[in-house]
Amino acid sequence: MGFLRLSIIDRYLLREISQVLLSVLFVLLLITLSSQLVRFLTHAAVGDWPADVVMPMLGLTAINSVALIMPMAVLLAVIMTVGRMYRDSEIVVMKGCGVSTWQLYKPLGLLAFFLALTLGWLSFFVLPDTKLAAAFIEDEAEKSSELMGISPGRFQESHDGKRAIYVESIDKEEEEVGNIFVHYKSDGEVSLLTAATAYQYQEEETGDQLIVLKDGFRYTGIPGETSYREIEFKIHWIRLKEGKKGKPRTSYETKPTRELIGSENLFDQSELHWRISMMMSPVLFTLLGLPLGRIGQREGRYGRVMVGVLIYLIYFKLLRVGQVLIENETTPAWLGLWWVHAGLICYLAWTLFKERKVKSGGMLARWRFSKAK
Repeated sequence: MGFLRLSIIDRYLLREISQVLLSVLFVLLLITLSSQLVRFLTHAAVGDWPADVVMPMLGLTAINSVALIMPMAVLLAVIMTVGRMYRDSEIVVMKGCGVSTWQLYKPLGLLAFFLALTLGWLSFFVLPDTKLAAAFIEDEAEKSSELMGISPGRFQESHDGKRAIYVESIDKEEEEVGNIFVHYKSDGEVSLLTAATAYQYQEEETGDQLIVLKDGFRYTGIPGETSYREIEFKIHWIRLKEGKKGKPRTSYETKPTRELIGSENLFDQSELHWRISMMMSPVLFTLLGLPLGRIGQREGRYGRVMVGVLIYLIYFKLLRVGQVLIENETTPAWLGLWWVHAGLICYLAWTLFKERKVKSGGMLARWRFSKAK
């Protein structure tokens, strides 16, 4: 239990790093969610998704994003905090009072342990469910009525620009629209349709989505010519897009961890190693932040931050490459992604050895100077 007894310096270092960590995490999460929000709003604006699915999708995306950006956030937090303490000579004062570099790893180790438990819980138990929920919501949104996503009194154009729809009113309960106008192009002809009511229908066999118009007229002709055809109809349908038949998208990413363990499927094994990596990465990056945060008096404040970002990008890019190698049977499944972790551990050991060598060299120089006197 002595390891858990924190000194004043331990509590101070934990408090400073935690404050910076929350700030960095908030900024990175805000940047990530902003880009995702634009994408979701675009889907809603063009009628691909109902507007009421935007916020649930954003919430699920936030949970998924935390697991990815937390390792980077903690690395930057440690680098920035330790760098400030070196610049303000706080580390020098601590070492002058007998605090060694290894003692600084005690609060970092506690922080890394807490983050590993948190991300392990997220990656093993929470994220599979959130990804499954997001896939289900997206599937249901794509299957939902495009008509329900149209704002009454406004024209809405399709992605390809071949169709425009205008509705006067929408009945959410009946899932019908009133007084609909449709303009679309097909085989060089232009068709104008008006109907008293319309609703959207999905074919069970193909999953295609159709607009079914009731009690209206269809006018068809070629632009520039005076002749056109007029047809009165009781029921008429227009194919909107090819739908997706079957159950919501599921994949190895949404499988419970218990199903991945012991599975012989290469994609399952790749996903299991990825989840293990999510738990290990905050430990490695927390410990790596201390040697990277060591700066000189004349060294730039943000130079090491860029190095940290570069290491993070390389590390996670190699993890993705490692997944592909497992799935393609290029590397054995037992090796997994451990070679990526080993590379980062070797780099961490090299930085610690380098720092220790510099320190030993300085002590040797001072001893020789004292002997010369």
